[in-house]
Amino acid sequence: MKPIINKEQQKWSNEMCQTVFDDTFMYFIADKKKMDQLLNRTIKKYQKVLEELPSDFLPRVTAAYLAGMSLGPNGWIHEYSNHAVFKNLTADQKRWLGIVKDNPWNYVLCFIKKDWGNNYYTMFDPLTDEEFPLYSPGIAAYGKEYEHAMWFFLRTEKANCYQTYGPIIPFRSITHDDLFYLAIELNPTIETHEDFLKTVRTNPFPFYLSTIGSAYPITMNRSDQVVHCTSYFDIPDLDMETLKANFQVEWNQGVYRISDPKWTEFPHFANAYYVEKDEVLICYAMTDRGFEAFINLLSIAGLPVNDFADERITPTMIVVLDKLGIKKVDRTSQFERLFTPKSDIGDENFEKKINHFMSLLVPYFNSGKEPNLEQLAKKSDIDLENAISLYQHLKESYSRMK
Repeated sequence: MKPIINKEQQKWSNEMCQTVFDDTFMYFIADKKKMDQLLNRTIKKYQKVLEELPSDFLPRVTAAYLAGMSLGPNGWIHEYSNHAVFKNLTADQKRWLGIVKDNPWNYVLCFIKKDWGNNYYTMFDPLTDEEFPLYSPGIAAYGKEYEHAMWFFLRTEKANCYQTYGPIIPFRSITHDDLFYLAIELNPTIETHEDFLKTVRTNPFPFYLSTIGSAYPITMNRSDQVVHCTSYFDIPDLDMETLKANFQVEWNQGVYRISDPKWTEFPHFANAYYVEKDEVLICYAMTDRGFEAFINLLSIAGLPVNDFADERITPTMIVVLDKLGIKKVDRTSQFERLFTPKSDIGDENFEKKINHFMSLLVPYFNSGKEPNLEQLAKKSDIDLENAISLYQHLKESYSRMK
């Protein structure tokens, strides 16, 4: 349904926000909540990331943080509604505060469902199945290149049509699962969508800073997206002898590796690892198709598993996590080394292989075309996972030099 456009209502709402929040309450609450201390901690923690972003980015995110905490559900503005700072509000300003109380601001992750032109959109939030009207010149400014992106922003109260406040972040390859993983790293107690949104509202800085990966395209191998899928299953006394009838089963240092000849190969790299002392089965694959197919084989063999990945993380998000100072513990790589011959890294020719791979990438960076990483990895005699990781880092460095 096309958004109902009431430009006078939008103008009035913006004016009220400006006079009540931007010009008055934001400075009051920043002092009350000791915002200078939070900013100093944020700058210290994310200094390297901030150096890659425009100088006005952190002040804009800070304003959005204060707005989200003040005008969101049970916001600070209601805590101080009887304070002297609001003593001289006009009737219009009081009415706007009442509208905000009934329609609190909130963060959303959404997609464009319909572009109506003139900066008006119908957006869709897949986590809540909500469709909502939006007026946003900021989204329009990104152009067609981002029409399929996932958008992250602070949404204001509805005045016929919602608007945005603060930075608008388009993610081309980062997914809901990526940001949910980030939220759990920040708050391990998260279980629900509501928990996730509360974590975003109370600490939006790392989510906004994930913009450093916003332009990375989806990493594909033909029709399969490259993505790290992992699930964990508690299975006491797993009978390995039974599994040997249908799978290749190997053992080393208290860990079994279970694999299938088809799905363990490129590009899926699907395997399962059973840790004897923990009695935990860890299933992993680098494509959704490989993960689902391998899990299905395990299920047919009688194992109590399902194909819902506990973790589904894109290569882009792994780069972002590293930049944010969050080191993802990759247990499957640790286990895989138990069953893999010594890495080429110990080979004196390894540096030559990496240099060769880098030289093959240069023409693609210059032309702006996407390389076939599988072919380049084979030409350079390095494994695909290293090739993907190296490509992501090199692409980012090259874009900064342009």
